Amino acid sequence: MKKHLSVFGLYARSSIFKIMGILLLMGGVQIALFAKNYFPSISASSSASDVNDMIWQGDTASIHFLQNYIEMSGISKICLVGFLLLTFVLCMTGTEYSSKTSYTLKRLSVSEKSTYFHQAVYNTFAYVLFGAVQLVIIFIIGTIFAETAPAESVHKQVLFLTFYQDYFLHALFPMEDGLLWFRNVCWLIALGAATADFPYVQRRGSKFNMSLVVILVMVIGFGGNHRAFSEGPIGSMGNCIFTSFVAVMVVVYILACTVFAKEGSYEE
Repeated sequence: MKKHLSVFGLYARSSIFKIMGILLLMGGVQIALFAKNYFPSISASSSASDVNDMIWQGDTASIHFLQNYIEMSGISKICLVGFLLLTFVLCMTGTEYSSKTSYTLKRLSVSEKSTYFHQAVYNTFAYVLFGAVQLVIIFIIGTIFAETAPAESVHKQVLFLTFYQDYFLHALFPMEDGLLWFRNVCWLIALGAATADFPYVQRRGSKFNMSLVVILVMVIGFGGNHRAFSEGPIGSMGNCIFTSFVAVMVVVYILACTVFAKEGSYEE
């Protein structure tokens, strides 16, 4: 048990401070940009009647809705940048570029396949932490909005309604959408597997990792509110089934063609 904990500890020491830095920077930028867009519009409204006029007239009707402030502040784009930075950090941990960690891994008293599964589990939980922190940031932003916007202009369930209406937020926290929850779990497992596979094959001289490319293209394309490859409704059954299937196939490919393949290893 102790040797397995030492492997997790190795990965944590190599990346945890970088991960926390990414999360703090992402949260700070998102809240700052929301405040920059939100508070000037509130101070520009001199009375509740002015606010109600702004809500119900023309294209300015949505100015005081949380969804629009989140979109105006580029929350999803900042989340994407944070996601890519996190993926980079996780991929680099255990590679030859991270020579100290790689050197230690080669001398552990556990098999190299075991170190792969340790890193896959660690990376999966890192993505879970990333999503949880993003949710906390959204709840902070929603609380600021609900507490400071004129009462006449804010529905008491504004935050939860926004999670139903906004594609990015609904994908992040699907509420009662069981199929989307299943898709997210598949994605998390595939991301953990693919980012652990990158250093695993890199230590054997590989310079390209197709499984990582596939899962990143899928998550970015189908997971953001820009709907790069998705024109269906929120929680589209077809998209959920297709992307879940691809994620499962990525994991199967990694296990069959990399982890359990009969190839040379750095132990030989």
